[in-house]
Amino acid sequence: MIKKIIIIISTLIISSSVYAMENRSKPLQRLIFKVSDFFQFYLENEFYLDYKEIIVDTPALGTDYNLGSAGDFSFEAALIYMHMIDKYFNNVENRIRWSVSGIYNLHGFKIALRGRFEYRIRDRGNALRARPRIKIKTPWKWTKLNFSPYISDELFITEEKFDSQEIEAGFSFGTGNWGFVLANIFVLKEPTKHVENILIIETKYKIDFRGK
Repeated sequence: MIKKIIIIISTLIISSSVYAMENRSKPLQRLIFKVSDFFQFYLENEFYLDYKEIIVDTPALGTDYNLGSAGDFSFEAALIYMHMIDKYFNNVENRIRWSVSGIYNLHGFKIALRGRFEYRIRDRGNALRARPRIKIKTPWKWTKLNFSPYISDELFITEEKFDSQEIEAGFSFGTGNWGFVLANIFVLKEPTKHVENILIIETKYKIDFRGK
């Protein structure tokens, strides 16, 4: 039964990713600096591509905090500042994000409940948006690159109004200090009920300063 589910999910990811590559995608590059067991910061850049043309470029500076654990639960917090510019280098939006996550380990499955808020600074008016998310990471790892499937569901709520929903399914994998994500996001927009497919390609590299 599990194998059938994996085959179905993989087929959906591959077929929708092929479609998304010709339409919308979001390549992301992140350089992580691991300072201690409880703190790391990172520089990242994410592009929003539409028909292979850059629509928005989003450089960012972020921090992650390990808040500790209790039994099968662990807790994390994050703070990030993002600056969004368009293809003509005009300012689009600045964002300040903060979030807290609780992760439960259930027989190797990591179930993460995250509460994220972001303050959006825009010319047309500032706004506060909530982005609650549930993410399930499986314990399965395949090949020497440790391919591991995951799925998540995230809601976007602005001023008590439901804007959209993003269901993401994909694989994380990597080796050594390198990490990668290949996934597809299914975006359901309100109130039109319009559905979009967005291909996610992430590349991460970690530099460890802990001296171990």
